[in-house]
Amino acid sequence: MNATLNRSIIDLDNVEARQLLMQPSSYCTMALPGYIDFTDALLEAGKAVGSYHSSCITLRALKKSKKKEDTQRKFPDDSATLKSIVDGVNYRILQNKDGLLSWRPMELINPLIYAVLVNKLTEEDNWKIIQKRFSVFRQAKYIQCCSMPRGEREQAPQKGILNWWTSFEQRSIALSLEFEYMGKTDISDCYGSIYTHSIPWALHEKKVAKAAVVSGSGQKLLGDEIDELFQDMHSCQTVGIPQGSVLSDLIAEMILGYVDSLLSEELSDINCEYRILRYRDDYRIFANSQALIHTILLRLMKVLSGLNFKLASAKTCLSEDVVLGSVKPDKVAWLLSRHGGRNAHKRLLALGRFARDYPQSGTLERELQRLSRDIERPLRRVRRSEGSTVKRRVVVLQKDVLIAQVVDLIVRNPRCYPAGARLLSLLLKKEGEKARKEYLEKIIERCRMAPNSGLFELWLQRIARVFGINVDYEESLCRSIEDVVAGLKEVVNPWPWHWLQLPLRDRMEKISILNLRTLEEQGVVISPFEAGDLTLYPSVDS
Repeated sequence: MNATLNRSIIDLDNVEARQLLMQPSSYCTMALPGYIDFTDALLEAGKAVGSYHSSCITLRALKKSKKKEDTQRKFPDDSATLKSIVDGVNYRILQNKDGLLSWRPMELINPLIYAVLVNKLTEEDNWKIIQKRFSVFRQAKYIQCCSMPRGEREQAPQKGILNWWTSFEQRSIALSLEFEYMGKTDISDCYGSIYTHSIPWALHEKKVAKAAVVSGSGQKLLGDEIDELFQDMHSCQTVGIPQGSVLSDLIAEMILGYVDSLLSEELSDINCEYRILRYRDDYRIFANSQALIHTILLRLMKVLSGLNFKLASAKTCLSEDVVLGSVKPDKVAWLLSRHGGRNAHKRLLALGRFARDYPQSGTLERELQRLSRDIERPLRRVRRSEGSTVKRRVVVLQKDVLIAQVVDLIVRNPRCYPAGARLLSLLLKKEGEKARKEYLEKIIERCRMAPNSGLFELWLQRIARVFGINVDYEESLCRSIEDVVAGLKEVVNPWPWHWLQLPLRDRMEKISILNLRTLEEQGVVISPFEAGDLTLYPSVDS
């Protein structure tokens, strides 16, 4: 593979890194409808970076303004400090994880704080500090990080999955030549458990960071400034960083790289051969004795506990078959199962049964996309064993049954929302207006049976808007989009700004993340690209 194209973000210079992080696809890694566009928000935030600290409302200034008349009107009546905004200044979309009560908060970071943080990280001297620190992490001889964010965002979702497959899964299989046993584990609620004070520890060493605080010199370390900006997002809370951006992934890698370094020191007395592969918060440990793997797991637990992390006991296991254990069980099961052939109903039944055993599997997402492709292009070539090809048509009967199957599948497996929405748009395409509206109303009611399904509503709105169907939504971002379309509002701006003084507050409140032109040009069927095409992902049956 071309080394230039395979660079990680740490291999970029500070200017390239800033350009990468300020791209909309880096700012938000969630798959969202194409008309939700963060370009203008990031551009305006980038221009306002220099005014951030002077425009933040402080408690002292707010109290002072109330004692005497605020002649410059820098403090409107609803003004507040960052600390007093209980829910923080990011916009949170709750993503259901299992169709039941488990959920994951995905956040759209406040674009101004995001831009300030990116600028701080990518100042030339600061970026050199970060690069030097990661070079230290890479010195952990027997521990390999496989998940550093890539240095380019073109086709990023596909290449991220391809990177996981080649550097983590395939590398694990290759290590079976050297090791007899493999242990697997991961960190429980990794991003939600990150202690923000551990950022300066990771960047400067814990002793150095604590000594800087004790000295009271007034000169802040880079890590302390990053720590404070993450606290600014969450009302000064020190536990948890937002998920859903390359920036957060980079900070997570910084802390987990520090874990790698500490673990390497902790294992320095071990004379036996071992290897550890880490993909973000997933670990694979290779050794030639079960006792050694157990020892490494215990020491990993010790290191992690010092940084507010803990291992997920339910996902911790040991395998004596390194080759088979290196491949996700859902992949193997799908490879060995019957998939329903060219009948869409049978294929969805097979997927539904498969999903009961392997919920939230990446195989489900890919196979839904494959089914959408086959329905969209109903005549497909199938290769016979003797080398000739024939054309087969995907059979689509009883659309109401198929729609019910798709909805049940994606409600139970929320990672399939975009792929499922694309398939639903195909199935509803040829229905009449009345039937479409009835279907959408039923789908909305079904999705509301699962709590925290705001992301699903955003994708259902994508379908309903193009068909010109009005639906009542619970997700506030959906309601804002409806208000703008109806002419009741001028912008879709989901973040609170009453922690800023005027005139910067006015500038930021005028930002809109709704691209009306794109909304008007949307096709009836959601495109593979918009839904997050995974065609570069190596198929288990190829």
